[in-house]
Amino acid sequence: MGNTTGKRIARSHTTAIALASELALMLDASGVVTKVMLGVITARSGCKTEKIIINHDQFNLRLTIQQPPTKQELYVSAPDRISVAALIVTWSKQKNIECIVRTNE
Repeated sequence: MGNTTGKRIARSHTTAIALASELALMLDASGVVTKVMLGVITARSGCKTEKIIINHDQFNLRLTIQQPPTKQELYVSAPDRISVAALIVTWSKQKNIECIVRTNE
C-alpha cells in the first residue's frame, strides 16, 4: 500500500493497494478520464486472485479492485465510459488480470 497522486486523482484520499494504484495512475496518464477517486480499502478473505470488476453506475464507473487479501473501489468519471472500460479491459489482459464488465441494463 502507498500513496497515489496524479493530475486527475482526487486528493481527499490517496492510500491505495498496489493494483489499484497502478490502475489509477494508468487512467490518469491516459487522458480519457476527468477524475479518479480512491475508495476505502477493506479486507476480503474470500479473494483468491487479482480481479477488476467494472460496474456502470448512473453517472460514473465503479471499479472494484481485488488483490488478495484486500479490495478497494475506485470511482471514475469520464465523458466516454465505454472507451474507459475498453481501455481497462485491454490493460488487464496485458497484465493477465481477470476483468469483468457489468452493466445496469
